[in-house]
Amino acid sequence: MSPTVNARRRGYSVFVLSAWRERDSDAEDEPVWRFSLEGSQLDGRRGFGALPELVAYLEAWTSGAGLDETTSPA
Repeated sequence: MSPTVNARRRGYSVFVLSAWRERDSDAEDEPVWRFSLEGSQLDGRRGFGALPELVAYLEAWTSGAGLDETTSPA
């Protein structure tokens, strides 16, 4: 059984969230927030270009929607 399934069955997961601001190629634009999430139950690090992407991932993770033992939300 995968670590993902085991973590959900135990009822908890541990993630490391990194957040940083960076400028797009146009230096006149305001810096934007970028995020990455790491956890033993993930296959490496997952990057997110905006907060709504991160939130959608976590909502899918916690609901288990569309996830099986070998996949994680995009």
